[in-house]
Amino acid sequence: MMEVAKTLSEMTPQERSRMISMTAGALEAAVDDARKAGDARLVANLTSLALTIRGCSSDIAADNIRAVELLLQQAIELVSSCSRRSRGSGAIH
Repeated sequence: MMEVAKTLSEMTPQERSRMISMTAGALEAAVDDARKAGDARLVANLTSLALTIRGCSSDIAADNIRAVELLLQQAIELVSSCSRRSRGSGAIH
């Protein structure tokens, strides 16, 4: 049975930390692929986003939760775009 998706504000601090770590890890894995493809700009963007997200992993203030959610959404979209690109489905915009 699948769990219902939660927003960051609905998650426990441990769940938020795992989500942030998992997303940053996916970005870092995509860095390796971008480096192999010779895309220096994408490497820089992925690295910057991963570091920014990791910086959010400690204590997220209530007024920053929405901003962190947006960063995570952007990260997931970017990793998805990288995955499609590596399968030959087109360029990242």
